[in-house]
Order: sequence, then structure tokens, then C-alpha cells
Amino acid sequence: MDNNTPIAIIGMSCRFAGDVTNPSKLWDLCAEGRSAWSEIPSTRFNMEGIYHPNHAKPNTSLDPQFRLQLETTYEALESAGISLQQVAGSDTSVFAGAFFRDYYDAHFRDPETLPRFLLMGVGSAMASNRISHWFDLRGPSMSIDTGCSTTLTALHQACQNLRCGESKMSIVGGANVMLNPDNFVSMSTLTMLSAAGKSYTFDSRASGYGRGEGSATVVLKRLEDALRDGDPIRSVIRASGSNQDGKTDTITTPSQDAQQQLIRAVYEKSGLDPAHTAYFEAHGTGTPTGDPIEARAIASVFQERKTKEQPLIIGSVKTNVGHTETSSGLASIIKVTKALENGQIPPSINYEKPNGRLHLDEWNMKVATELQPWPKIAGVRRASVNNFGYGGTNAHVILEDLESYFHSTLPRLSSGISNGHTNAITNGVANGHSATHLNGLTDGHVNGYRQGEVDGLSNSSANDSSTSDTDELSNGSTDGTSSPESTEPVKGALNGLSHGEIEAFTRSKLHKSRSREIKPTLDVTNGLVDSRLSNSSSSRPQSRVIALSARDESSTQNMANNLRSYLQTTKVEDEELFLDDLAYTLGQRRSVFPWVAAQPIQSISGLIKAIDTERFTPARSTERPKIGFVFTGQGAQWWAMGRELIDAYPVFTQCLQECDEYLKDFGATWSMMGRENFMLLT
Repeated sequence: MDNNTPIAIIGMSCRFAGDVTNPSKLWDLCAEGRSAWSEIPSTRFNMEGIYHPNHAKPNTSLDPQFRLQLETTYEALESAGISLQQVAGSDTSVFAGAFFRDYYDAHFRDPETLPRFLLMGVGSAMASNRISHWFDLRGPSMSIDTGCSTTLTALHQACQNLRCGESKMSIVGGANVMLNPDNFVSMSTLTMLSAAGKSYTFDSRASGYGRGEGSATVVLKRLEDALRDGDPIRSVIRASGSNQDGKTDTITTPSQDAQQQLIRAVYEKSGLDPAHTAYFEAHGTGTPTGDPIEARAIASVFQERKTKEQPLIIGSVKTNVGHTETSSGLASIIKVTKALENGQIPPSINYEKPNGRLHLDEWNMKVATELQPWPKIAGVRRASVNNFGYGGTNAHVILEDLESYFHSTLPRLSSGISNGHTNAITNGVANGHSATHLNGLTDGHVNGYRQGEVDGLSNSSANDSSTSDTDELSNGSTDGTSSPESTEPVKGALNGLSHGEIEAFTRSKLHKSRSREIKPTLDVTNGLVDSRLSNSSSSRPQSRVIALSARDESSTQNMANNLRSYLQTTKVEDEELFLDDLAYTLGQRRSVFPWVAAQPIQSISGLIKAIDTERFTPARSTERPKIGFVFTGQGAQWWAMGRELIDAYPVFTQCLQECDEYLKDFGATWSMMGRENFMLLT
């Protein structure tokens, strides 16, 4: 897509006050300088009856759905290893869902008690705008409502936003909270809800859906940018699309033709073969009308590309958490991403006997009824995610894990791509120094634990683990095709994760790679020299600083307690690698707040013990610390003593160049290597 392609507006219509019924009349109104203002007619409502002389009511109100979105946005950024300091002021876009608004409706039942700033707390625009405001995000920000397909449609819009280059990062979210019975009554009259309160997707008992609550957020980047920045890559969106049912029997009746056209179009646009898709995450509300229509649409695309021996496996997260309406699309995305990471397909529960209108065997489809390994098809793990709204808006997304992306797009890299990363470092700096604020500092330390993501120590213990079948594929390369014996770094080569966790690259591989380097390097881990890579024969365990930070003391202590629980329940295969990952994640990929708990540790058991002692007590930093460097200005015997070593000893020169790079990152506008600055070298 050409980022500069002009967009034509080929149709317009409008209706406004002042008898404006078309664009021409709107122009006349503006050109003549007229106002369309008028008193509200009493036939609409009695303005005098709701007037209150005190406009400054002190109480304010924030929709709990928006509060949840603020929280999950922070957690999603934390999961991505992106600090508040990094994201503030960026051109990050926000696409947030706004569907049912129970909190808004409840307030307007009694106009006399309306808070003064209610609109700022419950307005639909604030679903997205409040996120942009709170985190200081400068990219496009819009709230989207397409009914049940809201957040998958928002995800598609975010992908388009990134693809056209309008933003470098995008946040997509949505929340659903049920606070009053109004919508239950309304939907029950339309026979949309299940009397049992559960979703029996594709089952003979399907009679409507069971409502659910939830909030979900994902952070997106273009893949090449994520690889360059050393970000964790949880899954890859290969393609996305959206369309509308158009004219159907009723506005709430799904269209089989529209759904199958969308699915087919998304696959054709991406050039992917449906035969290689093993799993289909269906909208699957469990309605007697919607399920058969969706199943037939799926079959029309996949039936001829699948076999009875290798059918398309289908399921729906709604059987697990209910239909979370606004956030249901992202619930499906997160479920499928985790399935891709773990290489397993979970069961779609509440399924006993298929709906009589479904011919799954004939369609080469099968409902997942148990946890099963992801079928190996052409060496890829690929899934489809489908959503459709009650008003006719459909959305479809194709997901893969990163290894599958490389396998399907770069076959030459699929067999041992790790060997192409000769220096095994992110951002291609051979001495372990990253040019993007240590955002991928050697050894594959990219956001986290080797066997589990952090995902916010403030409220979770993050005990997920990867079960990748491939341990030779690093999380990404933009051009990483150099040979094992190459001595030049591959820029943007290593993400350090496999399926979102640090799995594919082990420290041993990195060390073997470094052992072939011609130029000596200084391996840096969380600000410390790795003694195990030096020529020293010392066997003393490496010490690392584990730091936790929060806005207040109790939150910091809660984080420490969560960390202890995580450490006690996590099986660790390589303790040294695990601790390096942990130190890097908490030290380099987390936001810094006033309260800090920190302690140097050498083992997991030592860290657990430290958390239970006063040594790990949180302390508040009253001011930003100042760091000063003192240089004598000259050698002990003469000015510029040692300068001749620059030409005589390459190792000496390389160390000076490394120091020069660090100083530039700290903001130095001068170079140590300039002749006028040789006095600083001694």
C-alpha cells in the first residue's frame, strides 16, 4: 500500500438543525453566517422541570468500563516491555470499543443527581480519548461500536492505521461490564439470550448466548518495527478485513454470503492457503440461527481444502467466558495467540451433540472437545478468528506464530535461523551495547522470563510457558541471513523470544556464537559485565540487581509478593538465564515510579529469601539521583598520556569507541575520539 495514495470522497449526506437536510443547505447556512440555534421545544421535554441552579456539583463519575481499559492498557504496555516514559508523546493510535453503557444509563434515571462531569466519564468518545489523554498518546484516537464485532473491527482499523504508516504503534481495547438488568430485558424480548445463561456453541442445546464481562487490550506494531525494537512478538496478524451484510431478512440476521466473501477475500488478499489453517475461532454465540449460518460460511471456504483425516478444528471462547460483547473479539484473539504460543488447541466446552442443522463430518469440520496438540500442516501454525455484529458488521483476522511466519515467507531461514545471528544481539551492536536504550541487550533478554511472561507483576504471577517445537528459530530477522562464521552483526536480528517467551535462543547458543567473533567484546547484562564470558577462571556466581517499582509502598510490596509466588511455582531449567531475563525485564523494560524495592541477588532461592526480609523493603526516592564523572584532565606524567595506544592496540581503541557510544546515548554532544578531547582519555 502506497502511504501517499490520495483518498477520494465520492458521497456525502447530512442532516442538521436549521432545516439543513443536505450538504448544499449546510453550505448556505455557513456562507450566510446564520445560526441554527433555537430553544428546545416543550414537545421534546420540559427544560424547566430539570433545571438545577447549582451547576457545580462536586461529584464526578467514570464508567467502570473505561477504568478497566486504563488498567488493562497499562498492563498490555507492561507485557510489551514498554514503559510510560517511552510511550508518552508518541504517535501511538488508540481504537477502543464502546457498546453497552449500563453506567451511563443508570445515571440518567435520576437527572437531579447527575454529576457535573458525567459526560467526561461516560461519553462514548472517552472510551478511546481517555486512554490517549492519560498516557499522552498523540496518534489517531477513536471509539468504535459495531456491536458484537466491535473490538475485532477496531483491530482491523488499527492494522490499517499501521499499514499506511499513520502511526508506529497502536492500542486496541474494549470492556464490558453489566451493571443493570435493562439490556437483559431488551435482548430477552428478541430471544437473543440463553435461558441457561450459557453459550452452547454448535450444540443441539443452543438457544441463545450467555452474557459475560471482561476487558481486553492488545498493543500492535508493524512486524519489522517490533523486530528492530526487540519487542516480544506474541503472534503475527497476517491479514484482516471487514465488511457488511447489507440487506438481509432482518437487520439482526447474519449473512452467510457476506461472511464467506469476507473470509475468502482476506485469504486471497494475503495469498494464504486455507488448507494450511488448522483452527478456526468462530464467533459461535450459541444461537440457533447464527451458528448454522456461520458454520456454512466456514464450510464454503474450507470444505474443499480440508479432509476427513485432517478436518478444520473449530471452537469459541464464548463457551468459556460467555459472550463478552464489546471485548469478545479481543478475547478470541488472545485465546488463539496463547494457543499458538503453546502449540495446543483448547476444547470448546458445553458441546455434547451437534446442532441438527450442522453437517460437520460432511463439511470436514470438527469441534474441539479436548486439549490437543496443534496439527502440523505444512510446517505452520495458522488460525482464523471470526466476528459478526448484531447489525451486520463482520470482521475476520488470520493469525500465525512468528516461526510459522518465517517458515511460510522465508523458507531459507526456517532451518536454523539462529545460526545467522552471529553476534546474537539485538540492534546489531557487537559489544552488547544497544542503540535504542538497551532495548534488547544481548542474550535475547527481551521483556522477560524465559518460561513465562511477566504481564504485570502488580496483579499477576505470569506463569505461562511456551511449548515451541522449534528451538532453532529466533524471534525474528529483518535481514539475518549471515553465515555462522560471519563476524559482522545482523541489525535488527534478534527478538529473543519464541512464541512470546524467551525460548528459542538459549544462552549457550549465544555464547557459542560469540566465541567465533574475531573482535573481542564486552558482554553486558543489566549493566553488569558477564563474568562467565570473561577470561577469568573465577566460579563465583554472578550478582544481579532485581528491582521493583510502583507509585506507592503497598503496590510495591504487592509486586514483591507476586514475584515470590511466581518464583515458587515456576519450573526453571536454566537458573542463570532465567535470572538474567528477570533482571533485564524488571530493570530495563518497566516504568520507573517513586517507590522502589531493589536487592542484588545470585540465585532464585536467595531472591525469595530477600523478599521476606527487610532488605527488600520499598523505599521512596525523593529526588532524581545525579551522577557525576570525574576526570583528572591529564596523565600522571604528561598531557594526553596513553594516546599512542589508540594506534598501537585495537582492543584499546575498541573500548574507547564503546565508551564513546555510551556517552552519546547519555546525551553527550561531543566525542571522546576527537583530537580536542584526548585529554579526557587519561
